[in-house]
Amino acid sequence: MFTYKNVMVFWENFNLINKRNGYFVIGDKLVIIINPTEENLKIMKMLNDIDIYDVIQEVYKGKEVLLSNWDKADYVTDDKQYIISMPFIDTAKLHKLNIAYKDNKETSRKIDILTLKENKKKIDEILAKKTNIIEIDDIIVKVKNQISCFNKYMNRCK
Repeated sequence: MFTYKNVMVFWENFNLINKRNGYFVIGDKLVIIINPTEENLKIMKMLNDIDIYDVIQEVYKGKEVLLSNWDKADYVTDDKQYIISMPFIDTAKLHKLNIAYKDNKETSRKIDILTLKENKKKIDEILAKKTNIIEIDDIIVKVKNQISCFNKYMNRCK
């Protein structure tokens, strides 16, 4: 038996993540599934250099974004739009969201999932209810470039 806090799996064939294997849910901890492409490895490096909150603020410009009071979401806007930050597929998070959908069929929370373009189809397949999915590939690059420009500017000022 083993214990873990977070699991990261590099999986090339997303078609193998399906109902038959329970969408690869291992308990209720963080389980990130990443297709190990060159592009995703670059995005992983970019995400390491930036704060995902900066990406979220770019998506929701003009709105106040706060920590969520609902345990299934990471953030919430001032107009009660719940935000789940998921650049890469997190099967545990999706599983918890599915449980919430099945238990609360009458609930009409407005939920956005922020993820990479390549994950959109698989997330749609996994979720029990249609959910708004926002692609953030270009926004991650934009935020990374903004930070790089700012850092270059600051280095010239020293």
